[in-house]
Amino acid sequence: MQQPRPTGNSKVILFDVNETLLDMSKLKNALIKAFNNKAAFQQWFGLLLQYSLVDTVTNHYHDFRTIGDAALDMTAAMLQERTLKSAEKHKLLALMTELPAHKDVPEGLKMLSKAGYSLVAFTNSTRSVLDEQLRYADIIHYFEQGLSVDEQRRYKPHPDTYLTAARQAGAEPASTTLIAAHGWDIAGALHAGLAAGFIARKGQTLYPLAPSPTYEGKTLVEVAKQIIDKKAPSGRRSLIFAYDQLADLLLLQPLHSITFGTEKGDNVRLIIVGAGGKKLGILLMAASKSGPVR
Repeated sequence: MQQPRPTGNSKVILFDVNETLLDMSKLKNALIKAFNNKAAFQQWFGLLLQYSLVDTVTNHYHDFRTIGDAALDMTAAMLQERTLKSAEKHKLLALMTELPAHKDVPEGLKMLSKAGYSLVAFTNSTRSVLDEQLRYADIIHYFEQGLSVDEQRRYKPHPDTYLTAARQAGAEPASTTLIAAHGWDIAGALHAGLAAGFIARKGQTLYPLAPSPTYEGKTLVEVAKQIIDKKAPSGRRSLIFAYDQLADLLLLQPLHSITFGTEKGDNVRLIIVGAGGKKLGILLMAASKSGPVR
């Protein structure tokens, strides 16, 4: 993959990797076997995400693999199972780079790439792990760039991680979409001013106190179709999509955006637009969860 570079007005899609693109069943089964406990994977992965947030909030960064190693010890203690030896932990963590892509992923990536979108992998893992993962899953050729929070030394869903990733991909947040299978990732992207597409993988759900995702489907193919067709889920249509087409015609650029939810569950998005780097005005976009745009 190429290093980050400017892409002008191209529309960028950021992809979460673990569980969103990659099937973690292989690692899940290995953890269950290692601890002889069916709750092992959920316990470990939950701790991995929880303590990545602790590192971010306390400003004491460790890379994702290091936290994963510590989380294995914590998992043993919390499940009251035996502590794994260093060699066992190394073998388990190595499986993170040996995960296959979900069956729907190659087709969804192909659709979006063919439609002219710039695809960027964006992960909490280090860049070297990311490259290994995408090569093993045989999907690395779909991506123009690979970005890691490791450079920022803070984890998603901190807003700065999404804003920085958009800039590194050469796009403004308002013209960038994150696709993920985690409610916390979707919430983080939306609050940072990005659009977001949720893939409802088995066992995953949205955070009900966050704004609704811009797109939603059971597979990447379903979400890709919505993005390409400029249609929101459940048939609802957002003026944001009409804005995208109008902005292209008028050569307007989205400079910043904020997305928030109303008490009725609708989404409202403020977009500051401009040309030549100068602010020209603010557009107010509203998308209803249950009906047409008002």
